[in-house]
Amino acid sequence: MTGAGGEKWHDGVPGIIRRLAGRSKAGLTDIEVAEHLGVAVRTVHRWKKDHPEFAKALIETKALLDSRVEISLFRRATGYRYTEVEVTLEGGAEVRRVVREKEALPDVNACKLWLTNRDPAAWKDKQEVEHSGTIEIHIDQDDAAL
Repeated sequence: MTGAGGEKWHDGVPGIIRRLAGRSKAGLTDIEVAEHLGVAVRTVHRWKKDHPEFAKALIETKALLDSRVEISLFRRATGYRYTEVEVTLEGGAEVRRVVREKEALPDVNACKLWLTNRDPAAWKDKQEVEHSGTIEIHIDQDDAAL
């Protein structure tokens, strides 16, 4: 299939998308996909409609990247250990290497974000309060003069 701008569809396009996502640290927007494939964004949109396997590849790659972020957020919310390596160079040669085990403490903001998204009914900021019955307001004449 050839588009108006000479772009050609081939069965390898979904695989290309999956490989790009595997190397990408950020998400793949439709604009980035178009740039990598050398096509216009409107072609990407058309391919998503015309080729279910292409649309599926885009959905899978975005889900993969979302899961990476979810794992990172969970680790940040619960805390984790990591290894830090400090290398000292003199004259281009390594003279000292110090390896330290460190701990990233749980982050309250990450906890809040995680819980708000996982259980919004229990953790949302806005609380809804319902009142039933009537409300009566009595104003004394002395207060009314103020």
